[in-house]
Parts: sequence; C-alpha cells; structure tokens
Amino acid sequence: MSSTISDLLLKAHEPRWLDYVFGRHGHGVLANWVRRLRYFRFNKAQGGHANDGDQLLLALRYTDEADLHSLLQQLGLRATTAVPEALPAGWVELAGNQVRAYVRRVPERRLEISLSAVDNPYEVTAQTVAITEALEAQLELAAHESRIIDPLNESIHCVCPQYYPELWVEPALKGSTKRRKLPAVPPAAD
Repeated sequence: MSSTISDLLLKAHEPRWLDYVFGRHGHGVLANWVRRLRYFRFNKAQGGHANDGDQLLLALRYTDEADLHSLLQQLGLRATTAVPEALPAGWVELAGNQVRAYVRRVPERRLEISLSAVDNPYEVTAQTVAITEALEAQLELAAHESRIIDPLNESIHCVCPQYYPELWVEPALKGSTKRRKLPAVPPAAD
C-alpha cells in the first residue's frame, strides 16, 4: 500500500483539493448524490492532459475467465468472443442504459462500469445519478456485494466513505456543513 489511509484523508481535506472536488458540484449536492448510490462511487477526474472526466464508477472483481464470463452473463453483458477482453471496450448497453465497461487485469482482475452525463462524457449530472440509482436496482447488485471493490483505488479522486466519511452523515444528524454566525448577545440591562 503506497499511501496510508491517514495520509489520504489529510490530502483529501486540503483546501485546494476540496475546491477542486466540490468546485463544479457543491458539498451538499455531492453529499446527496453519494448517499443515494449504494455501490457506484463518484470519481473526480484527474484533469489536465489525462483527458478523463468525472464519472460514477463501479468495480467488480472476478477470479478467472470462467468467473468473468459468468459475471458478464449475470449482468447482461456479452463478450463478442471466448476471450473476455473482447467485451467491446467503451460504450455498451446495460439494462437499457449507455455505460462504459472495461475488463481490467491490473492492478487486480476487475470489471469496471462507469456512467457520465448523456450529453457530456466529462460530467456527472443529477440525471446521471438518477440513471445510476435505477441501474443499481435493475442489476440487483446486492447479489454481487462480495465482488465489489471499495474503495475503487488508492486515490482521493474516489469519493467513498473511507476518504470522505463526512459525506455519508445525514444532515439532520450532523447539522449544517456551513459555518453559522452566532447571534449577538444582547447587552445586559442595567
């Protein structure tokens, strides 16, 4: 493990980084989104020359080729040949939705499924979250909980309970995340 959880937590809460993570979607919006999704995680873009975008990402582990074929079949995805890597990398249809699906072997064997905005592959919107919420229910992911990789990676780009625990606390229990100005104390009567 290259970074400890405490190192990542410190980095994840540096003001400049928080400005980047919550710059497009405020703290309250992102907190609402992540609490609505049980398995998919908001993944902040690397940015710069990486040519990536924000996405909602799910990673499911598999043990071998036969297990991968079984997983693909259960989810309704088909490899185009006997070789699972022939799963059309990139956009595929899953439960009636356009998603990106990739079979990975490094750093571990995993199937990644990601969603972004329908009209902009670099963004996540409220519509993306609603589609993902429905997709989680349609795919019956509870049956695959033992396969789910969470956190997705050792990176503060992965908005998950391990790195951003405060986002999973209900506002009614936690109180406002904004600083409140205390009311002025009236002067004592003479």
